[in-house]
Amino acid sequence: MSVRKDRKNRNWLLDISTTNPVTGRRKRIVRKNFSSKKEAESKEQELRIVLLDQKMPKEIYTVQLLFELLMIEDSKDKKISYLTSQKYNYHAHIEEYFRDAIISRLNYQSIITFRENLIAKGLNNNTVNKIMVLLKKILDVAIRYQVLEVNPCRLIKKLPLDKTQMCYWTLEEYLAFDQSISSHEKIFKVFFRIAFFTGMRKGEILALKWEDIDFKQSIIYVNKTVIKINGKEYFSDTKTKAGMRCISINQKLTSFLKEWKGEQQGILRFYYKEDSLETIRVFEVAPFCFLDSGNIRKKYEKLLKRNSKLKPIRIHDFRHSHVAMLINFGADPYLIKERLGHESIQTTYDIYGHLYPSKQKTIADQIDLLIDS
Repeated sequence: MSVRKDRKNRNWLLDISTTNPVTGRRKRIVRKNFSSKKEAESKEQELRIVLLDQKMPKEIYTVQLLFELLMIEDSKDKKISYLTSQKYNYHAHIEEYFRDAIISRLNYQSIITFRENLIAKGLNNNTVNKIMVLLKKILDVAIRYQVLEVNPCRLIKKLPLDKTQMCYWTLEEYLAFDQSISSHEKIFKVFFRIAFFTGMRKGEILALKWEDIDFKQSIIYVNKTVIKINGKEYFSDTKTKAGMRCISINQKLTSFLKEWKGEQQGILRFYYKEDSLETIRVFEVAPFCFLDSGNIRKKYEKLLKRNSKLKPIRIHDFRHSHVAMLINFGADPYLIKERLGHESIQTTYDIYGHLYPSKQKTIADQIDLLIDS
């Protein structure tokens, strides 16, 4: 039997083998410590398909198995943040609904009914669209393994998205917020100043090391991002290739960062060699203890309560606030694209184009002045 009880403990083990039709060599795969027979049998199906390249009956391919096969494919080139998001959407919305589904019998109406179920949950259209994209990818796997001939999701159009009004702070509003941060909370002041005056993403800011900041040229080099999942940090490249960029910063921010660097290294120099101080992360709050998105979110919620006159915005809206400030200063769209790390100028226009009408009005008024003169 390929699945059996392990004699050494109460767990289940998996022992499968096959023979290479060309070389005649036998290939054996053993996996141990499964808590149940069902878990071991599920893994057996996956291994026979992926590692042994065996063709299995259509009935074997459940939505769970297809999703696991998709994750194996995606784990080769997708970021951990993406994989985590996909797993969440699958377990929260797809797994239970399709648990007993016969994949080969799914059709257009089956998928429409599922989408109506998502809408009935009260999910917004954007979330529903993301879940439907994931389901389509899962069923694409079914096509690759010849369980389906046609993907029943192929003719389903995305739900329309309501244009939400972008929230951001003016420079004056941000400065009022900045003043509410006390001196003993300086590391948070550092984070939010970088966010507002550079437009960097949260993960990009938290991943910064001192070696990424050129104090002579007043430049921050953005070359990585960090995310914390289940207590473990994962570093990766920036969101896009264009995300690898350098951002010029104002002198006051440069001086403030230099000041924080001196204070931080005064505390940490006893734990690091002198020649390794530049590799310290900007947001190391104590020896080998780093600020993360959870710390930032909790502190931000408390800070907002200190000034009831400020309209609440998301942390990501500091990025929008930076752009709004640049547009108000008359910055060229291409410059904004470069600072934000957008892949194309079209992305910049799609997100921030609505902030430009006031500038067009200003130009029109200037033309009138020229004509009058």
